[in-house]
Amino acid sequence: MSADKKVKVRPLLTDQDLEATGTATQAYADREIIETYQSDQLNLSIKYTTGAGELVTNAFVKVYGYVKYDSNGASNVHDKPDADGWMQLGGYVLGVGGVATFVPLTFKVAGGAGGTEYSAHFAQGITFTKIMIEAYETGVVANKGKITVDALVQ
Repeated sequence: MSADKKVKVRPLLTDQDLEATGTATQAYADREIIETYQSDQLNLSIKYTTGAGELVTNAFVKVYGYVKYDSNGASNVHDKPDADGWMQLGGYVLGVGGVATFVPLTFKVAGGAGGTEYSAHFAQGITFTKIMIEAYETGVVANKGKITVDALVQ
């Protein structure tokens, strides 16, 4: 596999107005899908700008991998995302008696002063051939924030 296909930077959201849920922020049909070319590392670069006059808000980003396969074991072609066939990235926590529990990952960028830009970078191992994200905001009183998310897969 050539390096030009394996390493790439892709914008996922650009100055996107945030809402209280991921589907309100961006409909499934409008979400960008990244072909990871079986890369093993995802790096998210996030810029979160809080709404004017807001005091305590947070932006959240979830990453989903495509897990649906057809009866022959081949990955289905999936042009636009939907709720079917996607699994949120996460990890397992080993509990009492050796029982492993899946815990989904949610990346948080804490906001503070209104109208202020906050940046964060998150790295996560991936094993999916396709990924997409969802973003939302909590704590908004009157003025919604904006988010920009770029992804580097390598």
